[in-house]
Amino acid sequence: MSKFKTKVVRLAAVLGCVLTLGVGVLMAAAPAQARAVTPSGVHPAVASAQLLGGSFEAVPVVGDSPYFTIQNYVTDYCLGIQGGSTTIGTDAVVWNCNGNPDQLWRWEGTPNAYNFLHLENGNNQCLGVAGGSTAEGAHLINWNCVNHPDQYWGPLASGPTCRNNTAVSAWEALENNDGWVVGTQGGSSAEGTALVQWNFQAKCNNQYWSV
Repeated sequence: MSKFKTKVVRLAAVLGCVLTLGVGVLMAAAPAQARAVTPSGVHPAVASAQLLGGSFEAVPVVGDSPYFTIQNYVTDYCLGIQGGSTTIGTDAVVWNCNGNPDQLWRWEGTPNAYNFLHLENGNNQCLGVAGGSTAEGAHLINWNCVNHPDQYWGPLASGPTCRNNTAVSAWEALENNDGWVVGTQGGSSAEGTALVQWNFQAKCNNQYWSV
């Protein structure tokens, strides 16, 4: 074997070891949580693949994603903050869509290990869980955007395909870092109902949103 071929073989072996080691380190560094990774594996706020340095790489959109409303499948009410309040710790509720800042949302920040991001409203406050609770039934609230697990969300790409009579064509459940999804308290369809985190029911019900 020529010296050139020998060097190529050795280099390939070294690169293989480095790649294997790198994957192992990344897997070990991922937070251990009792939840399933979103099947799609790609968050809607992650840009389409771009050609960088000869290889494709997904580039996160940070700080410039557009605002949108999040409508409930059952009622068409919008996800907002009670009374349009900017006081941190105020309940998130469903309410008639009015275009106020508390009802305008965008994906913000850097994706975490599950490609989840902050949901920030027009008042620059993030959707979170009261007290950072991981308990089923805990209320959702507005809070200052911080690097805390309860403020990371993403569409749940599993469950039935749902359609209703509105112009919105895509409905999905909103899942958080602990595997709960956003729903209305008690399954209520009344305006002003508080939002809670709950076990996913895989039905076309109050747990589905336009995202």
